[in-house]
Amino acid sequence: MLPDKTLADHNEKVAPERKLIKARITFMPCANVTGKHKLPLFVVRTANKPRAFKSVTLPVCYCGQKDAWVTRELLFDWFKTEFVPAVLQHMKSINLPQQALLLLDNCPGHSSTKELCTDDSEISAMFLPPNMIALIQPMDQNVIQNIKLGYRKLFLTNILNDSVFNENLEKTLKNINLKDVVFSLANCWASVSTLLINKSCKNLLSNFIDSEVEENVQT
Repeated sequence: MLPDKTLADHNEKVAPERKLIKARITFMPCANVTGKHKLPLFVVRTANKPRAFKSVTLPVCYCGQKDAWVTRELLFDWFKTEFVPAVLQHMKSINLPQQALLLLDNCPGHSSTKELCTDDSEISAMFLPPNMIALIQPMDQNVIQNIKLGYRKLFLTNILNDSVFNENLEKTLKNINLKDVVFSLANCWASVSTLLINKSCKNLLSNFIDSEVEENVQT
């Protein structure tokens, strides 16, 4: 999230070298077509129980995986314990049939559609064609990019506002932990407008975007 270039201070002959941080985090947003029902971000990092999360109520659904990947097992567990209950509660609150279709990237590591389905088949999943994802996957139509840009802006703003920043940038960066990251990501996801999500679905669901069916589709 930091700039990949450095600028030498006027008192320096060359800019000091710094190693890029290789730590990565995976997050997955999910919302219905209208953008009025957004599930908490699904976040995956390498640690199962980070110390930074002790005695903290997280605004995201967090899981640990050695490579920080959304594996078949993690996706299946998220579908059963997070997605289905959230959808059932939302549909009940707006007096609509408790039915939904989850649209997902066609990734080899994901569970099968037979696994991602409730016993009554009222809530199920569909994988998008692999060669069409960049064109029609709703979350790839500026939603994920909007979250990343918002996080970068918030990240750099927090660094510049830190009282330690002017004295030691490296110390400031080391003070940022995983709790700070997930809370910032959650804030950025909350800031994504319903209009942006709605527009992002038009390439895929242009025939349904203005109908009541839109309330039943999750992406």
